[in-house]
Amino acid sequence: MSELHVRQLEQYLSNVLFPLIDTSDLSGMAAAQIQQAKLSRALTAFSIIGLTGAAANQVAPFILDGGHDQGIDGCFYDETKNTLVFVQSKWHAGGTKTITKGDILKFLHGIKLVLSASWDTFSQKFQEHKELIEKVLLKPDVAVTAAVSFTGDNRLGTH
Repeated sequence: MSELHVRQLEQYLSNVLFPLIDTSDLSGMAAAQIQQAKLSRALTAFSIIGLTGAAANQVAPFILDGGHDQGIDGCFYDETKNTLVFVQSKWHAGGTKTITKGDILKFLHGIKLVLSASWDTFSQKFQEHKELIEKVLLKPDVAVTAAVSFTGDNRLGTH
């Protein structure tokens, strides 16, 4: 992703998605850390919108990034496709990085925890959606999608 495309995306995320996404847990952090977290959360929302076609205001409450998220930055149920979507995202301003193997393994482990109803290590923010997620997962025909999103032009590693 070119630096121009990253800047264009940052402008869109800042203008459209920032106002909708909860950042109350970021108070007390350095300004640069807050900006990085906001961009990562907004990228998660942008990804869910792209995968599901849902409106930004529908997606915003399901951005779960923060402490004890177990690598899952967003989890959204798309009723029209009967699909539970999990997203892990990384914002990189330069547009040249990727997601690390460690981040992907943490994300996959987090999804396994959700699928096995092991909620004790998840944040309160995440657990607020526990009832919905469990209800959705009990549907015999539900599909689960795991997606990674990052602002980089490098492919995922072979591992």
